[in-house]
Amino acid sequence: DRSTDKTWECIKNHTNQFPHFSGVRITERSDNMSPKKNALSRAIHLSSGDIIISTDADCLVPETWISSMVSLFEKNTGIVVGYSEIDQSQKSFLCHYQAVDFLALMSANAGSLGWRNAWSGSGQNLAYRRSDFDRIKGFIPVAHQVSGDDMYLVQSIAKKHTATFNTSKEGFVKTSPVLSIKEYLNQRIRWASNASKLPNQNVFFLFFLFSAFLCNTSLFLGFFSSSMFSFLPVLLGIKIFFDALVIQAGSTKFNTPVNILTFIVWSLFQPVYIPFIGLSGLIGKFRWKA
Repeated sequence: DRSTDKTWECIKNHTNQFPHFSGVRITERSDNMSPKKNALSRAIHLSSGDIIISTDADCLVPETWISSMVSLFEKNTGIVVGYSEIDQSQKSFLCHYQAVDFLALMSANAGSLGWRNAWSGSGQNLAYRRSDFDRIKGFIPVAHQVSGDDMYLVQSIAKKHTATFNTSKEGFVKTSPVLSIKEYLNQRIRWASNASKLPNQNVFFLFFLFSAFLCNTSLFLGFFSSSMFSFLPVLLGIKIFFDALVIQAGSTKFNTPVNILTFIVWSLFQPVYIPFIGLSGLIGKFRWKA
């Protein structure tokens, strides 16, 4: 998609070696659809399989990835949400921080699907039927949204057919962390901008987001309120406790180790930036990656 590096050359070399792979090159921006959705739509249109599986260019997938995702499709299954984790090989604190944050997001997605209430997923690890993609008219209802295609697909397809979460390690995907705090905040603002713009949003999902925003904003404002300040240690302790329940459940389910100190910093620091991210997401002030 309008790459200026050697990406297309790499793709062509691969497709020459393995003819069953096809590359799609996009040189101009579409007037009718945002760049990412246009690229996805073009590729899906040129493909022929009954099941569409997606990942990102910076992700590492195991050899068992496709077979693991496809194995979960039953007669009424419309979409399978896969687990993604941050590659922590860099050993930096920011990397470990993102790993905790991402584990919380994945755990929330898996938990909501366990309650038969589809919230979201990640395009890093997603599989769905072509027939369902066609039924919801592809990305046309959200054609001009910069991102949010994964959230839209999960919620839209799950209204008609079953959505399930792949908890098998054979289907886990690793993704690269962002390298700076600025990139991290920009990424989270981009994600936050999606929820308010989806057509026919999941009410429970919006309630969850609003509750998280309200709780963190209240804790942040408590630092500046003399009447609330004395209660802050107790309130923060309660927050850490409930955050720990979610992280522990996710860590156990997905066999993902979590550094206790990193978790505590993550839990305590959220009230500082989540209000900013939430408001910035509503305004839509972010930059699409690079």
